[in-house]
Amino acid sequence: MAIRTRRVKRVQSALDAMPLREEALQEAYEVFKMFGELPEHERLAQAVVDSAIAGELLPIKPPPDEADLIRLIQAKDREKENAPPKEPTLREHLLDHAGYAPPPLRYPARLACTVVAARGLDLTDPKTLADEPLPLHQGIGMHVLGYPERLVRAPYHEQAERLFARFDELRKHTPQHDDPWFDECSHAAVRFRVTGELPDQELMRDAVLADLEMECLVRHKRGHDVGELMAALDKAARTKGRAREDAIAVVQQLVRDTTRR
Repeated sequence: MAIRTRRVKRVQSALDAMPLREEALQEAYEVFKMFGELPEHERLAQAVVDSAIAGELLPIKPPPDEADLIRLIQAKDREKENAPPKEPTLREHLLDHAGYAPPPLRYPARLACTVVAARGLDLTDPKTLADEPLPLHQGIGMHVLGYPERLVRAPYHEQAERLFARFDELRKHTPQHDDPWFDECSHAAVRFRVTGELPDQELMRDAVLADLEMECLVRHKRGHDVGELMAALDKAARTKGRAREDAIAVVQQLVRDTTRR
């Protein structure tokens, strides 16, 4: 299995280094323009995204080597220093995520592109989504798809609104560009679901609890009974001091009980 994986990686690396054909880019660009679908080949998909952001089909550039990448980054840094700051539009953020974001952000962005195209909008047109407000978080694709608001179902309308407001507040304090922090938080969330153990750091603990509450909204929408856990999570979020610690302990015990079943 390991040998096969290495072979697949070598083949993929070779494919990624091959020059792109102008006809392939033009065809992929037209498909994206009509349907919002990007090709599976990542460098071709990124070339389509670059053209879509520009609003026109751009000439193909050869894959950069390490020296080219350093020069490109330095040039962009100089550009930022000399040019007045310009906030990208929702369309530009969505396209950038569809081409270049890590997988958890990239996949929803690509799905959102197909949904936008299905509504009859052209993502290669700079006017598309130009006046739409940006969310306070990095989940551009999920925002365009209408989440988390689509998760709200009775009887949790008010609790969901409190949860969304809490997420907005958490985002103000979380290090948005600190990947190791988010990696650690993701591991903590998984560990919590398995063992009921919460991180010591208060901000990360609050984020893990909020993440579980959001997951409960997803489970509720799918027809699962989450009443007891939702009530415990809501109490933990709305109380302070010793009462909050007691409420969190109840949540932890419910998670452990669920794991044992």
